[in-house]
Amino acid sequence: MASPAPRPRDATQEWPGPEGARLCLAQASAIEAGGLKAFFAYWTARAGSRIAPRRADIQPRDMAALLPHVHLYDVIDGGETFRARVLGTAIVAALGRDQTGRIFSDSDTDLPARRAVAIMRRIVMDKIPLIVTAPRIASTKPSTLSVEALWLPLSEDGLSVSQVVGCSIASGPA
Repeated sequence: MASPAPRPRDATQEWPGPEGARLCLAQASAIEAGGLKAFFAYWTARAGSRIAPRRADIQPRDMAALLPHVHLYDVIDGGETFRARVLGTAIVAALGRDQTGRIFSDSDTDLPARRAVAIMRRIVMDKIPLIVTAPRIASTKPSTLSVEALWLPLSEDGLSVSQVVGCSIASGPA
């Protein structure tokens, strides 16, 4: 039987993020968007008793309807920086440009990068899946859309986070 997702090192299960974003330990009961519930169940089943599934355990064909909303990042230097490996078409549209290949770090000042770095650092540090909600999407252009996103660790060695996969669903005016 699969063990539950690992808990953070401290008792906190919620953290503030940049500009009103809220980061919470992912639990199926707290996810509102149906697609995100299915994605979380898929990830959980593939993780089994490990801290996270391997990248090879996640098959794009199994989540075809969500692919426009999926984003995948490589963890570099133990979580000091991150590289955008895959950005779905809905993510590119929200950002206003394709940032595939971009390196994200503390030196970035734009909201999408600051939010992504804060989220991924928490995941790498605590080896946990996160639900992220925000009153507006992280975009380089003005928006009235809010967002619910699931950010999940992937681990090649079963001990550390090697990649982070996310799925972000925007909804009506905030």
